[in-house]
Amino acid sequence: MEKDHSKADFIFYFNDEKNEGGISVYYAWVNTDENIVELTKDEHSQYVQLNRKDSEIILRLLN
Repeated sequence: MEKDHSKADFIFYFNDEKNEGGISVYYAWVNTDENIVELTKDEHSQYVQLNRKDSEIILRLLN
């Protein structure tokens, strides 16, 4: 993940049942050019770019 990536469009916080009392943080960006959602977890240590079908589902839920 590039350090100059803009601030996330959405931030999600979930209780982490595997880590007692811990919270997982997910950052989401909407790439409107390609109609896809990009996600990172915690300190941007993990990155995923959703396919269009999964992105559409997420975007419908958010709107």
